[in-house]
Amino acid sequence: MIFAHRGASRVARENTVEAFRSARRLGADGVELDVRRSADGALVVHHDVAVEGVGPIASLPRADLPPHVPLLAVAIEACGDLIVNIELKDLPGEPGYDPGYPLARLVAQFVVERALEGRIIVSSFDLLALDAAQDTAVDGGSALLTGWVTPRWFDQADALRTLLGRGHRALHPHHEGVTDTLVAAAHEAGITVTAWTVDDPRRIRQLAGAGAGAGAGAGAAPGATAGAGAAAGIGTGAGAVPGATAGAGAAAGIGTGVGAAPGAGAAPGAGARDGVDAIITNVPDVARAALGA
Repeated sequence: MIFAHRGASRVARENTVEAFRSARRLGADGVELDVRRSADGALVVHHDVAVEGVGPIASLPRADLPPHVPLLAVAIEACGDLIVNIELKDLPGEPGYDPGYPLARLVAQFVVERALEGRIIVSSFDLLALDAAQDTAVDGGSALLTGWVTPRWFDQADALRTLLGRGHRALHPHHEGVTDTLVAAAHEAGITVTAWTVDDPRRIRQLAGAGAGAGAGAGAAPGATAGAGAAAGIGTGAGAVPGATAGAGAAAGIGTGVGAAPGAGAAPGAGARDGVDAIITNVPDVARAALGA
């Protein structure tokens, strides 16, 4: 799957309604966007801590933000039927950071109340924020597909082991941290892999084949069950977080491989599939052409 980074950010202002609509026109399967919480608790879409010339989003009510900063609900609508990767932007050290993770909880409530589990991924660099989002969804009788975003210098094998112990089903490593062994081990454990942010056509093709030569189970994380589940379909009942309603939001498997048709489910117990499951790119049309899709 091809995710447009902050929408089609090369042809429109990033994280805007026009960028999300443009992503659809350019053939993206999904959109990656960033969400923050305004001073009055509104969920708004913006990457940076502050809006240039206006101020920190955490200190401003929704009414004081410029029109190009959309509400999350408006952004989701603009994405149409695309899969949406919502990245939580409330990190330690940022203005307005709250260790109680109200942003994560509000986003989880937003997804569950609108029955969007079948087309939403919630991601963050902060693992505790993902825990809070998942706990909130489970309390509401559902489950989310939650993805841990990891930087290029991170130990990706350690990240995979950590995910397996915490109920999250997706790993989002920087593309330079992706190896055949990592992808094979993740797929063997039922974890999807989304690589960010990659625009070079050659690297996109490499990622589409990552894992093919590693062999099923190569470098598998300790405790992983061979062929566990359907490689993390969004909200699927099998392998969902304990306590979640079975089959909650059981639409649109996401473990489909780069360039695959959205919603095409991976076969249970498929083991090591060819390639990462998705890439995040600034150039979805270039990525589509590189894959011949």
